[in-house]
Amino acid sequence: MTEEEEEIIVCDVEDPSEKAEQVALCLLGKLNTTYYFNLGVMKVVLKNIWKPFHGVVTKELEKNLFVFQFFAIG
Repeated sequence: MTEEEEEIIVCDVEDPSEKAEQVALCLLGKLNTTYYFNLGVMKVVLKNIWKPFHGVVTKELEKNLFVFQFFAIG
């Protein structure tokens, strides 16, 4: 990890438990490649591997850096 990736981000919210609930089921992932890849195919493959009960939302934060939000623990 780079120094920037290791940086801790502090979220100032009035109700910390609210923020904790929002991020409790999130996974941060980075695809380490310089090659082109199909984002749609990656999402389908990961859904088939993980088989989330209530789905997963994938959002690209920056190039090759993703957040995966789940909605239930199986």
